[in-house]
Amino acid sequence: MTGTEAGPAAPAPERDRFLRAFEHIQARNLAATCATLRGAEARETPESLLFLSGFPLPAQNGAVVYGRPSDLEGLVGRTRSFLRNRAPWSLYLERAVWESEKGRLSSWGFKLSRSEPLMMWNSPTLPETPLPEGLGLVEAKSPEELASFYAVMARGSGISPGFLYRFFRPESLAAALREGSSRFHAGLLEGRPVATSISTVDGEDALITSVATLPGFRRRGLGTALTWAAVRSARERGADRVFLLASKMGEPVYRKMGFEAVDLTYIVAAPEQPRLLLLRVIPWALAVLTWFALVGHRYRDWPTTKALPVLPP
Repeated sequence: MTGTEAGPAAPAPERDRFLRAFEHIQARNLAATCATLRGAEARETPESLLFLSGFPLPAQNGAVVYGRPSDLEGLVGRTRSFLRNRAPWSLYLERAVWESEKGRLSSWGFKLSRSEPLMMWNSPTLPETPLPEGLGLVEAKSPEELASFYAVMARGSGISPGFLYRFFRPESLAAALREGSSRFHAGLLEGRPVATSISTVDGEDALITSVATLPGFRRRGLGTALTWAAVRSARERGADRVFLLASKMGEPVYRKMGFEAVDLTYIVAAPEQPRLLLLRVIPWALAVLTWFALVGHRYRDWPTTKALPVLPP
């Protein structure tokens, strides 16, 4: 999907209001997530949320930019200073900002990584949506349940659970859950968690993330069911608007559910710094083997299919 194919779901002033709401709840969600990661950090400024997750991926570090920055060059400099070359990083920009600034950004070495449709559910009523046969829903709350939740989410997203566990701390997630505004929804078949979603609420706005299904259980409507579970949970907690960023595979599903495209979010990768570039020439096979030899055994028993209790009807 390209930028010209995603039409706005509302007139420009209302769309701008939706964009500001989405950017702020996305920033709030990232800041809360960083609080549960080893070595992560987040800082909010009037124009952006700067975040460092520690993941060695450009999209997992950088800045969520609120609208059109008054000083783009200064914002880039402050983001680079905040990260101090500790990880590859990106800027999250609205479509209008990318289209007006892509010449300057390109001259500074930035490259478009990808664009994701920002979609919104804004209907006053929720449809009746029966669960797929045999599916149970539960909220993961304890450290053990959250460990299983993230194992399923990782595998459903194509990430090694052992790799993810190097960064996440289930005990911190449990503490954040008690204090924060996120709910971790798991779908179970025969007592085994196979699908996930997260709903985060901030006032009248909500954000859905981490919709994932284990590869062997796809095309059964589980992702749709977990998305509806997150929407309902958000509505029960007072949210009127529910946002999500759609993948290429998920966008037609969300459209069918009634989500509307508001805009496109552009993820623009910064040029790699020399030190990071040097690290990347180390053969990946050697790095992986070394890691497993030294510490990998600690994560072999991290739960991947630990059953969560099914909630009573």
